Amino acid sequence: AFLRRFDAMDARTLLIDVGVTPRFIERFWSFTSLSIMNVPLERCSAGALLRFYRLMLGQDGLRVGFPNVGLGDVYAPGCKKALERAGTEVRLNARVVELLPADGESGVSGVLLEDGTRIVARRVVLALPPGALAPLTRSEWADVAPFRDLAKFVSVPYIAPYLWFDRKLTQKQFWARVWKEGDYNCDFYDLSNINRGARQRPSLITSNVIGSDRIGTVTDDEIVQKTLAELSEYLPAAREAKLVRAVVHRIPMAIHAPEPGTE
Repeated sequence: AFLRRFDAMDARTLLIDVGVTPRFIERFWSFTSLSIMNVPLERCSAGALLRFYRLMLGQDGLRVGFPNVGLGDVYAPGCKKALERAGTEVRLNARVVELLPADGESGVSGVLLEDGTRIVARRVVLALPPGALAPLTRSEWADVAPFRDLAKFVSVPYIAPYLWFDRKLTQKQFWARVWKEGDYNCDFYDLSNINRGARQRPSLITSNVIGSDRIGTVTDDEIVQKTLAELSEYLPAAREAKLVRAVVHRIPMAIHAPEPGTE
C-alpha cells in the first residue's frame, strides 16, 4: 500500500522531487530503469521502481544463473509434477474461450473451455497477457476492477541481434553498458560462454534493444551495424574480427511496461 501511493507519479519526477542530482539520475537511475524496468524513467511508475529498489536493498550475495534450455523447459515440468503431487489436475491444450460470471456478482466463477467443458472454482487466476484476456471478458465488466484497468497495460518490444564471430572475443558470460540517449543496446551475452559445451567455440554474442519502439523503424542491417559499434566500445577486438553471420529477432511483446497506474 505504501508503494502504491507513488504509482500515479513517474519515476523521474520522484527522483527530482527528493533531490537526486541530475548526474546520478543519468548515470545510475536512467540505466536501471531501462535495463531492469524496461522503460525510461519518465514512463516508469515511481511505485514500481521503488518496489524493485526495496527488494534490492541489503542484498550482497546476488548470483546470476543461466539456463541451458528454454525457461519453459526449466520450470514447467517441475511445476506440473509438484501440482499433481498436491492433488491438482493439470490440463494441457485446454483453451479457455470465456470467463463465467458469478451469480449476482461482478466476479468470475469459472471458465468455459473450447470443448464446452465448464470449470467452476472459488478462485480463478488469470495468467494471461492483457491483450489475450480482454476477449474473454464481458461488456458489463468494463467498469469493474481489474478488467477496467486492462487498457493501462502495454507491451515493451525488444529487438535481439545475434552475432556469430570467427574468433573468441571474451571469456565473460555477460556485461552491460551505461545507457544514454540515442543508444540501442543495454546488455550483452556471449552464448559461447553460457551454453553447455560451447566454451571452446568462437563468440556468439546477443544483446537487447529494450523498448525498441523508441528507435523508430530501422532495418536489420542498421541494427547489426549499431550493435557492432556499441559492442566494440567494450571489446575493441570486435572491430578486427570477422562477422560470420547475423540474425535479428524482433519480439513485439517481451514484457509489460510498468507505467504509472499499473502497480
